[in-house]
Amino acid sequence: MALTELGPTFIKFGQLLSTRPDLVGEEAAHNLLSLQDNLPPVSFDQIKAAIEASFDQPIEAAASVDRVDSKVKAPVCWMTEFGDSSLNFKLRFWIDDPQQGLTNIRGKVLLALWDIFKEHGIGIPFPQQDVHLYKAD
Repeated sequence: MALTELGPTFIKFGQLLSTRPDLVGEEAAHNLLSLQDNLPPVSFDQIKAAIEASFDQPIEAAASVDRVDSKVKAPVCWMTEFGDSSLNFKLRFWIDDPQQGLTNIRGKVLLALWDIFKEHGIGIPFPQQDVHLYKAD
């Protein structure tokens, strides 16, 4: 299918359209259903490289915040588990002035991380669950 060759954004768009036969017609919607569960595999090496490359972005974000003390110990990022639809990470960093508050520094680091994600074209998808209803023939 041509959408698979165009990449993830087009695949996701095709998946969306497969749920809307009222927009694309029954036959097209049925053909697009293959995008739901019949996609070509991605090599483990590609997945591993993408995950490893992502570790630098949270560290870069934390180090960019003034109160983070990278001289004592550099920020670190660890992948901690596989979630239902996610990879979960822990970002750790040092500060030398906890009396100035912890919530505000966490917020600043998260906003810096958000900016780094936007800079690298990383979006946070809206979680969804699809229910497919088929007519009995």
